[in-house]
Amino acid sequence: MLKDKKKTTVSDYIKAFVLALMSSLAVVVSNGTYIATDSLKEELGSQVLIDFWQIKAAFSYPDYSVYMLVIMAFFGFIYLIPKVSRRNIKWGIPFSIIGALFVLLCDSYFELNSWDKVFGSVTAVVTSCFKGIGIATLIFFVYDIANRVNIEKLDALNKGFDKKVFIKLTLIMIACWVPYMIIMAPGSMGTDTRDQFAQILGNGEMSWSPGTVPRKPTDILLTNHHPVAHTLLLGIFLKFGELIGSYFAGIELYCVLQSCVFAAALTYSVIKLQEYGMSERLAKIVYLFFTLCPLFPLWGMTTFKDTPFAIMLLVVTILLYDAFKMPEKFTKSKYWVLAAALFVLLLVRNNSFYMLLLLLPFAVIHFRKDKKFVIKVISVMLIPLLIFKVGFTGVAFKVAGVNNGSPREMLSVPFQQTARYIVEFENEITPEEEMNIRTILGGGELTLAEIAAEYVPDRSDPVKGEYNKYATTEDLLNYFKTWFAQLVKHPACYVEAFLNLNFSWFSSESNHDAIIYNGNTDETIPDYLEGLDNPEVLDGARSAVSQMVNALDRIPVISCLFEFSFYTWCYVVIFLAMLMRKRYTELLVCLPIFANYAICFVGPVAYMRYVIPMIVCIPFVIFITFSRRKNNNEDIEPEGNEIWIK
Repeated sequence: MLKDKKKTTVSDYIKAFVLALMSSLAVVVSNGTYIATDSLKEELGSQVLIDFWQIKAAFSYPDYSVYMLVIMAFFGFIYLIPKVSRRNIKWGIPFSIIGALFVLLCDSYFELNSWDKVFGSVTAVVTSCFKGIGIATLIFFVYDIANRVNIEKLDALNKGFDKKVFIKLTLIMIACWVPYMIIMAPGSMGTDTRDQFAQILGNGEMSWSPGTVPRKPTDILLTNHHPVAHTLLLGIFLKFGELIGSYFAGIELYCVLQSCVFAAALTYSVIKLQEYGMSERLAKIVYLFFTLCPLFPLWGMTTFKDTPFAIMLLVVTILLYDAFKMPEKFTKSKYWVLAAALFVLLLVRNNSFYMLLLLLPFAVIHFRKDKKFVIKVISVMLIPLLIFKVGFTGVAFKVAGVNNGSPREMLSVPFQQTARYIVEFENEITPEEEMNIRTILGGGELTLAEIAAEYVPDRSDPVKGEYNKYATTEDLLNYFKTWFAQLVKHPACYVEAFLNLNFSWFSSESNHDAIIYNGNTDETIPDYLEGLDNPEVLDGARSAVSQMVNALDRIPVISCLFEFSFYTWCYVVIFLAMLMRKRYTELLVCLPIFANYAICFVGPVAYMRYVIPMIVCIPFVIFITFSRRKNNNEDIEPEGNEIWIK
């Protein structure tokens, strides 16, 4: 039975007042180091008084707006405190503390490229604690509200997959995207696209990735730095454009077809959500989100590998859910479809191999009691993995003379840590350590000072670009011996380098120049592919699209949709909710998504385009995490304070 509705007590009023004051600290405290002048130190005399003055300097005198905030917070907490879920306290308190620390660190790295605003001095630590208390208070109640939400799961009508509805909704979405297909023609392209085009055409001057690996004279220009299958797919349309005398038409055709497939995948996910019990009203909201949010049509009109990866990740996630949640309904033909989808996923993004390799043992452990199903799971996952790794990137690459990507792509984090170590502790580096570092970075031609000059705290490309492609396995082993020795000496330096590279994933203030989409072609592409450029006549329209996106990005709440940090926090809450609600099968289904996030954290930079696959999947992931039948205690005991959405 549901518990009686909680009543507000005197204790709740006291708690609400205290919490209102605590949350206001996030506004009135400016954390960081405040250093008293020499004359003031002499006047104060005592170190205790000096420290007290420095802490006091962090507090701004509250104005009337702060008082109003306290009053509003007081009434808000009076309403929320009686509704707090006891089960959320266990997870919510540590999450809110860690979340507050991350918010403070993001602010510090955004301003200083270090954690000095938090850990730089005693003053910074104390003032950060005051500010952190206020932030943690707000995070806890946001977390509690989010985890009291339940999406009502309705009884699905057993109509099967309605192809007519699917085609109709897909065509409507495509029709709404047509203006973007025209305005963004022939598609958004960057340096990666230039490299892929140049590989297809055999243009060594315009292609840069072959220069990152040692190549034999007989090797072709094609490398797996970008997925070979995606490069070849682009090449088909590029060659078609060459055949008909218009590179523009060829690549525009690719982007339009990709947009159509993208729309079909998004529509498919909405129909499947209704099949799983989502209400028609919520399904319409999700459909409108996909149809009207400019992120999706803009990324449909790009030539980057992220869009086909997003399409396949969504399809694979849905198929895995069908297989793992309802194995009795998963027919033999569906297993073949899943295996094919997994193989295509492997083809369109190199890190897919590691995502699926991680999923396989957890799937075996989770379904270990059902031996027949385990055998099916192993087969349907292992076969695509083996075909891809042994047959495609092994035998086929060797026969065709295709080079694999450079090892440097996996070394962004250690290279950043080494570069920061040189910046901060160059005088402590021994001659042997210097030799090991310079052998890997610069091939012995760069000094330590020159390596340090390449260090950009939130982007690893400059340092990574100095990787010696001729480095041997022994050279790498010697480098990692040095890397580990320096880690032991100054672990804080390594932690700072990692956080400085990745804080943007959690910070709403650092969107890397508001990268929502790439609006123009790489300026060098038209130099060797005549006519392959955004038409000048559409410059005004593209500018209008950019202004529209920027305007939406400034509207409260709606702006969250255009900040990739918002989705990171969403997935953190989702992950904890899955654990709390014991949604282990759902967690298993989403493991490739979480693994992809983890791979992003060891990548070269935080970009909006890397998050597009996770954004595409988030309505589906939210539903399978928070959906419940209202009169069925299938995972957690109701407390009477749940928030039901239908």
